[in-house]
Amino acid sequence: RGTIPVAAQPPRSAWAAGSCDDIVVQWDPERALGGACGREGRTHQISGVRSLQMGVRGTTADRYGRESIAMITDVTELFRSVGELLECDDIVGATSLLQTEAIYPLPAGCVI
Repeated sequence: RGTIPVAAQPPRSAWAAGSCDDIVVQWDPERALGGACGREGRTHQISGVRSLQMGVRGTTADRYGRESIAMITDVTELFRSVGELLECDDIVGATSLLQTEAIYPLPAGCVI
């Protein structure tokens, strides 16, 4: 877990009212397909790359679920297929089943 840059923080009044208690932000190591089976799930850490992970809970999660989610898709079978390909060391085949990840560059002058 880390700190949120001041420019990205909500107004102090929101923190004081407790409305930010349901929001969790942390940096996690980025992972890629391929690697040993077991706890790592046939993935490996990408050196020097971190991912921003945001989570919501409590009333914020309830509100988000009611107002913002249009559809939930069960991807269990897709990831079973990915796992089967990884068991056969077919990283290219497993990757081909996944969506292409978009990279969103930071605006000029924005430093994290």
